[in-house]
Amino acid sequence: MEKDRPLYRVIYDDILRKIQRGDYPNGTRIPTEAEWARMYNVSRITSKRALDMAAENGIITRYPRRGSFVAIDATKARSYRTGQKNRVVGIILPSLSDTFGLELFQTLESAFQECGIITVTGISKDHYSLESKLIASHVDFGVDGLIIKPVHDETFNQDILKLIVDGFPVVLIDRYLKDVSCPNVTSNNFQGAVDGMQHLYELGHRNIGIISRRIGDTTTLQERYNGVLHSIMQAGIQFNPQWFLTDLAESDCDYSESWTDARDRVCRFLESNPELTAVFGLKYSVVPVLEEAAHKVGRRIPEDLSVICFDSSDRLLNSIHQVTHIRQNEQEIARHAFEAISTRLNKGERDDSSMEYVVDTELVPGRTTAPIRQDLAQA
Repeated sequence: MEKDRPLYRVIYDDILRKIQRGDYPNGTRIPTEAEWARMYNVSRITSKRALDMAAENGIITRYPRRGSFVAIDATKARSYRTGQKNRVVGIILPSLSDTFGLELFQTLESAFQECGIITVTGISKDHYSLESKLIASHVDFGVDGLIIKPVHDETFNQDILKLIVDGFPVVLIDRYLKDVSCPNVTSNNFQGAVDGMQHLYELGHRNIGIISRRIGDTTTLQERYNGVLHSIMQAGIQFNPQWFLTDLAESDCDYSESWTDARDRVCRFLESNPELTAVFGLKYSVVPVLEEAAHKVGRRIPEDLSVICFDSSDRLLNSIHQVTHIRQNEQEIARHAFEAISTRLNKGERDDSSMEYVVDTELVPGRTTAPIRQDLAQA
């Protein structure tokens, strides 16, 4: 395999070369996707993309259940065409919520429309299996590249990894793979967590609880968690593992069984740690659960309990509080993602080392944090 080209291009060029030298005369059936995949030790996704490209260029004709056949004379075979069709980019996101995702999507859509690139969108609903199905359907559709904000699962989707290894143009948002080179755009989650903790320290809080959904291999949550630990050490505060609840199951605000279970766990967490004067949510989805739990155990926000989190929504369950939060710059993230996928599509190269972008976050004070009450500070 040639390292300076995506694997599907290597297969495509081999098909073209063999047609040009007469190995596959006009009308001849060529090997199947599975056979090309075995010959090159790649996935079916990669070999399919090579054959799709050959069909798009008029080199072969593909017939369902019959196979692929050479459609032109060898002397007319041509290399990969450019500029003769609109490119298509797939966008796969966990959701389009106002907390994070909607502005990102709108910015990407506008950027692609301006340059004539067609987009195909899929929403994974933060489910691993649906994300895999969307990846397969987008590739089957014939997208030229993918922008993916992976689901927050405990393990990374291996279907994404296969695409990256095979050289398919992929850009990751909000997550990256350790020891694997792939264009990615992330927020400065570590510094965002540091800024959030510093805000609470400046308000006089020292007994700060940390709540999060399961962190697993999600690099975004890992960096936020590490930022919290760094802040605790820098402040010279003794680490108390009882103040950390970082394995909540994901839940929607719909009073489902999982949501009720998460709320009850947070209730027990607050009751077991009455000395806590503030809570930092590493993901916004835990905040409505926290708010309901605080109300249930008689803790007022922010009078008794200051609350800060990453991202925010205009809606909370029982109040009209604007949440103090760490804001991610979705427009800037989208701009870098657009630039990264455009570069991959235009150059078709595998050297992605220069395509790692870290976007600064911003602390947005709201009405859910307040200076610690003197009686609590002296307790």
